[in-house]
Amino acid sequence: MRNFFYILIITLISCQEIPKTQDSNSDVSIYEVENANFHDTIIIQLLNGTGISNLARYISDTLRLTKFVLNDTLYYFDVIEKDNWQDNAIERCFVVERDDSNGRNVKVLSQAFNIEPPLIELKENEVYEVTIIIGPDYEKYFGIIDSSKLLIP
Repeated sequence: MRNFFYILIITLISCQEIPKTQDSNSDVSIYEVENANFHDTIIIQLLNGTGISNLARYISDTLRLTKFVLNDTLYYFDVIEKDNWQDNAIERCFVVERDDSNGRNVKVLSQAFNIEPPLIELKENEVYEVTIIIGPDYEKYFGIIDSSKLLIP
């Protein structure tokens, strides 16, 4: 039982650290997080449209660590599927709405990472709410990969 409480305390302490996103427009202060009235998690499918191996894995880690506050709502991003896009000749990154006809999810993601313009392509009965197709311009939005295979803002 003592181990359980020890783990619980360590977990609570570690959850207090608020990682910053790469872009100064989407930095989240502790004040914003503490004063957010609501929270929401956007479920994401991430597709690698480049020839760079494991890029979707690195970007999914970045997305999962990002917290974004918009209109008093704290957003988390959960990548539940990573795969390759069928065409490696795309010109740029795309964000595709899968769930909301008003494009709410894609607008939040586009603002958090400055990916413009978003595409809206609704598909019913999808598990994920947004699909991000990673293009060759991924560094503008998610950072560069250093020699130790970490994304650097």
